[in-house]
Amino acid sequence: LTIAEDDSLGHLVHALNTVYIEDSDKWLRIDARGNVGNCDDEFSLEKDNLAFSPRAEFGEIDYNDNNPDLDERLVNKLEETENLMEMNKDFDF
Repeated sequence: LTIAEDDSLGHLVHALNTVYIEDSDKWLRIDARGNVGNCDDEFSLEKDNLAFSPRAEFGEIDYNDNNPDLDERLVNKLEETENLMEMNKDFDF
């Protein structure tokens, strides 16, 4: 996603929460930004309801995946960072 309303300040990663629904044997993505102002992304057992759609014209991408196993390198980077806006973005994975 973009940091600003356009891509002038660059991009950031916005992670969605996921919930496993055992009865349906599937993962559902939940967007914590929802139901603010004109946004109505009511929870559904049938499909993802994201608060905002990715804007391809600004290079935003929805990878449409779920990674239940956390990447230890990412966890370490987040744990050692006090302010995500000041996090060193030049690291290799």
